[in-house]
Amino acid sequence: MGYNLLWRSAEFEVLPICKENGVGILAYSPLQQGLLSGRFAKPEDVPVGRKRGKLFSKESCDISRHGQPGAEKEVFEALDKIRDICKRANVTMAKASLAWLVQQENVQSYIVGASSPEQIVDNTEIPTLSDSVVKELCAATDPIKLKIGKVLDQWAHPDRCE
Repeated sequence: MGYNLLWRSAEFEVLPICKENGVGILAYSPLQQGLLSGRFAKPEDVPVGRKRGKLFSKESCDISRHGQPGAEKEVFEALDKIRDICKRANVTMAKASLAWLVQQENVQSYIVGASSPEQIVDNTEIPTLSDSVVKELCAATDPIKLKIGKVLDQWAHPDRCE
């Protein structure tokens, strides 16, 4: 399922059920199409094709199918906070995002893309974050989680995952 620091809707119902039943999670889009890589500082920096999801408003991308208001303000405020947290922890945003993910209960593995052999290696050398850094990262993205709510489908409306 799609699960990462910016898309945490599974935490409301799905992950607790998985935990209760001993089901592990294989997370895709752990870097949320590069948003968690540190490459994008403002909405205008993000290529149009990567704005199709529900984190962005329907006005941001004329090829999106969701028609929802998005959470751009919350996303870029969170990215600024994540950037600061990572700087203090001396870890890249990508590594921190992957480390946060694997430190979540029931996450067994993740599917991450790479555009070079170096990125493949980089995406497998994941540090262990302190509990305080994990909590800070959660707090930074809680406003997005609350705004998006229980919606599991990042792309279409109505939610195809219900």
